[in-house]
Amino acid sequence: MRFGEIPLDEAEGAILAHSLKTEGLTYRKGRRLSGEDVLALREAGITDVIAAVLEPGDVHEDEAARLIAEAAAGAHVTVEKPFTGRVNLHAGSAGLVVVERGRIDRLNLIDESVTIATLPPLDPLTAGQMVATIKIIPFAVRESVLERCLEVAREGEPLVRVAPYRHLDVALIQTRLPSAKETVLDKTVAITADRVAAAGGRLISEARSTHETEALA
Repeated sequence: MRFGEIPLDEAEGAILAHSLKTEGLTYRKGRRLSGEDVLALREAGITDVIAAVLEPGDVHEDEAARLIAEAAAGAHVTVEKPFTGRVNLHAGSAGLVVVERGRIDRLNLIDESVTIATLPPLDPLTAGQMVATIKIIPFAVRESVLERCLEVAREGEPLVRVAPYRHLDVALIQTRLPSAKETVLDKTVAITADRVAAAGGRLISEARSTHETEALA
């Protein structure tokens, strides 16, 4: 990858390193300049840009992040669309995150251009929660680096997966103290039902009694 000040005559296909605003034009960082972009910049009086030019053997950041993310994602994990060299992984269901920590550490040590971060092992998750992110630091990585990362990601179990909660039907019993208000007990039912549902279960019944052993028996 060639990075730095690129003459406009060589800038078609280059990736902008910084956002650029001039003469009514606004191009965001990371934009791959088209022929039309180059023409518009030339008409605005621009002669060069700070950008990255990919060379043979380079893999664009989005493509590299996508390939690593797809190799890393296991059961009950969804892969987001790549953006600016990043792909986020999300839980497809409530459960516990399971990570192959040793191999993730090995992947992170391959090259400073590639990094993967996850939640701590066995963290509880709700459906849709982000569990990991893959980030390509520069605008591209060497194909040889990508191949080594994919080799580690594919050698065994997926690097990141979710162990979903087992569905359970739950019954709630509340004991009533003389000072307890029914509204407080009602609120407890609602809160408990939400917590059980978040873990993939359901609250199927609720009963109340005085705060005595005989009443519970």
